Amino acid sequence: MCEVANKTPERRIASANIDLQTPIRTPVHRSVLVVLVLTFLCLLVFEATKEVLIPSSFTRWQSHWLTICIGTLISTAASFLIMRRFVLLTDELKIATDEELQRLAAVVENSNDFIGIATLDFKPIYINASGCKMVGIEGRNDFRALSIFEFYFPEDQQKLRENIVPAEIATGFWHGEIAMRHFKTGVAIPVEMTGFMVRHPQTQKPMCIATVSRDITERKRVESEMTLLNAHLRQRTADLETALAESEEFAYAAAHNLRSPLRGIDGFAQALLEDCGDRVGKEGREYLGRIRRSAQQQASLIDDLLGLSRLSRTTMDRQSIDLSELAQAVMKELQTNDPERQVDFVVQDHLAANADGQLVRLMLRELLGNAWKFTSNRPRARIEFGTISLAGGQLAFFIRDDGAGFDMAYMDKLFLPFERLHAEAEFPGNGIGLASVKRIVQRHGGKVWAEAAVGLGATFFFTLG
Repeated sequence: MCEVANKTPERRIASANIDLQTPIRTPVHRSVLVVLVLTFLCLLVFEATKEVLIPSSFTRWQSHWLTICIGTLISTAASFLIMRRFVLLTDELKIATDEELQRLAAVVENSNDFIGIATLDFKPIYINASGCKMVGIEGRNDFRALSIFEFYFPEDQQKLRENIVPAEIATGFWHGEIAMRHFKTGVAIPVEMTGFMVRHPQTQKPMCIATVSRDITERKRVESEMTLLNAHLRQRTADLETALAESEEFAYAAAHNLRSPLRGIDGFAQALLEDCGDRVGKEGREYLGRIRRSAQQQASLIDDLLGLSRLSRTTMDRQSIDLSELAQAVMKELQTNDPERQVDFVVQDHLAANADGQLVRLMLRELLGNAWKFTSNRPRARIEFGTISLAGGQLAFFIRDDGAGFDMAYMDKLFLPFERLHAEAEFPGNGIGLASVKRIVQRHGGKVWAEAAVGLGATFFFTLG
């Protein structure tokens, strides 16, 4: 504790020369006025009724003196009652003020912050227990002999004199960060300080300076760690961006180098078919056809892989998108490319989302294209695009078809690259489409899942964040 043992916290605060009680003068003036008024009224009443109250045998002087005595007794009794009430009121106010002072002292003394009070010539006259502990002060005399500037380091003392104290005098308030000095260890204690001028409630004359300082050592440590962590993350991000750029360059170079021989294989196989088809026979022509299809399929797979890798690096431009209109456009393209198909397409009107238009169009092309493909064995198919409400009120979009469906036991493989749940001969494809759908949905902060049954169709659900 920073005070001697025989000083209680409230006495220590009261000794700081702060006027915490307002003089009670109004009740005194009011009581005197009431006494005079009552005395005058009593005399008037007695004067009006004295002929009834005073016997007729009394002389004029006897009646006069009796009137004075009775009036004096009445006024004295009234004065006694009023003064007794005033004394009780004063005692109640004093008790209430003492209790308020004790509560204030308890709050200040038990605060974890440094709370100090200094005179206008910068001499500390009160520091709470936590404040003494914070700066390494043990006894009362240890801080009373100091100046408030000695609580800070030389480089901050100039800041106090030139900025902080003038601000408190001019505006009555200053708030900011500064370092206090630990008197025993000399260690700097970073604090968030609020300094303010205490003024007399009536005259507004400055009385003293008060300071509340909070130790922010832990906060500064965390901020320092966060700064180092952010620098490390920035470096890692830069390294990853460099690695991705190099990977992209390698992918394009590899794709170009792979395409060239594939184009050569496809071209020479076609030349053999055209120039020497009659000499290689039927079986030879079939082999050459397989070679061409394999080369073309490999080239398409390379293009799809490059497209999948670009989905993670494409800059997103989110805006309000009319999904109903996009879906209608995709279905029109599918119907144009395969006009013989009989498909009923049902789309919910005015479906909108905040998303990247190009990515969402690619996603709908993959999902609706799958629905179109896997309903190809039906003479008349049905594809539906709409929304459902999930738990918590979130909206999810769905694309439902009545096609081939799939076994839910293989659900965990559905969105992985190159994973196919149907034979190539039955439903052609390269196994990249649903992986692209998942990546697009994840870039929008959403999720995608599916429900299906073999021979009964499938429903794909997705959210867009």
